[in-house]
Amino acid sequence: MDQTPNTRRGFSKFLRRPEQNPIQLQTRDLEILKLVFDYRFIPSHHVTSLIGKSERNVLERLKKLFHHGYLDRLADRRIRTHSGSEKMVYAITRKAGDLLINEGGLDISKVDWTLKNRTSTERHIKHVLMVSKFRTALTLATEAQKGIALGKWKENRGSGRNVNPEISDTVKLELREGKEIKLRIVPDAFFSLEEEKTEMFFFLEADRATMTAERFLRKLKAYLAWWKQGGSKRKLGAEHFRILTVTPSEKRRDNLREAATKIKPGGMFWFASEKQYSVGTPESIFGSIWLNAKDDKQHSLLE
Repeated sequence: MDQTPNTRRGFSKFLRRPEQNPIQLQTRDLEILKLVFDYRFIPSHHVTSLIGKSERNVLERLKKLFHHGYLDRLADRRIRTHSGSEKMVYAITRKAGDLLINEGGLDISKVDWTLKNRTSTERHIKHVLMVSKFRTALTLATEAQKGIALGKWKENRGSGRNVNPEISDTVKLELREGKEIKLRIVPDAFFSLEEEKTEMFFFLEADRATMTAERFLRKLKAYLAWWKQGGSKRKLGAEHFRILTVTPSEKRRDNLREAATKIKPGGMFWFASEKQYSVGTPESIFGSIWLNAKDDKQHSLLE
């Protein structure tokens, strides 16, 4: 008997009521829309943390931007926090894209973001949100860590032929009996951490446990061959780097790390479960939560 009104109440959060939520666009609205565009899909509590202003006010602006068609709330996509509350996941619409081009000064192609939101698969959304969580925690951690800055951040959201050419490449991998195959380097993200005169480079792989260990191992071998052939230095100026793999569970982390120990040297392959860091405690991402394929010690990214 009680399920019907509850269902209706939940569904009502995805219905736009502009007449009940009047809006006059402000500079901070463009700031919010630029952030949502940059992250593609992002939960509301990530937005409030990154904007750094009154949480209540930011949530109010998100609500108004949704009701007036500048933001989409992804249906049936809510992030449950440790406190048990659910947060909406937002994405920009075609209307917001046009606004960012005309008034926000962004040089972006005209894309029907509303259609892209509607046709995005659950698998794709979860993958983007996994990268988004890592990036948000990393951004907040560097802002709070004295002497550390987040330098470059470039993402790879495309697939097939539509990958980001800035951070993607191909490499020849030698097999047994003199045979070789050509593999693609397509990281989920490339970023750097700057400390005084030092810059550390990283590639991010967000693993959703959909890839076999054998296929994952081939991906790491491709990275190693790419490094040996000077591809990373030529392409991105990164002579030395680490490949960070984040996984949905510690069991998956351990399985992938075990597979990576077959590659020598294994010091460039690092692993962590996304359960070990959070946006609520972003400094945890710099904690000793990382394992590599070289030893059994726990490491910090800042080592």
